[in-house]
Amino acid sequence: MRKIFFGILIAGAAIVYASCDTKSCYCYETDASGRVHEQVVYAKPSTACNSYSTASRGCVESNERGTFDPNQVAK
Repeated sequence: MRKIFFGILIAGAAIVYASCDTKSCYCYETDASGRVHEQVVYAKPSTACNSYSTASRGCVESNERGTFDPNQVAK
């Protein structure tokens, strides 16, 4: 029983440690009908979120999320 508990504890610690080296980027994409969809992309902290932007998708940092108008995504 102790081995299972410690195995679960170590696995949980590994997941928490792995999640510390990523950040959330919020990407907005317009579909064919004109609706905007939000996606969360996980990136390295040193990577700018706008580097994930394309002609039809705009990506912003989490602190810019409220300042970005998703309807202004290029089509």
